[in-house]
Amino acid sequence: MKIEIAKLPKTITVNSKYNDVMLGSSSKDEHGNYSGGQGGDQTGKEVYILNWYGKNWTSVLRPKDSALAERIATACEKGCSNDNIGYSQSTRNTLLA
Repeated sequence: MKIEIAKLPKTITVNSKYNDVMLGSSSKDEHGNYSGGQGGDQTGKEVYILNWYGKNWTSVLRPKDSALAERIATACEKGCSNDNIGYSQSTRNTLLA
């Protein structure tokens, strides 16, 4: 598997080529806290997909094989829409079955 590590510019502009990059993300549990919530996604908003945003990131990993990139994107979308996957720092290495 070949992965390209692309260095990012310090500033991402509105018309940047990175505007089509989507991220799978999570930030808080169903109570708005970082830990202590129930397993899974009670709100439908604990794990979600969002547009790229400027952070202190310096690189993005991109598979050179477009079929692999598509499989990764599909897995991310399925994970973010799976209500068995939620957010809690204290149980972040687990998955509700």
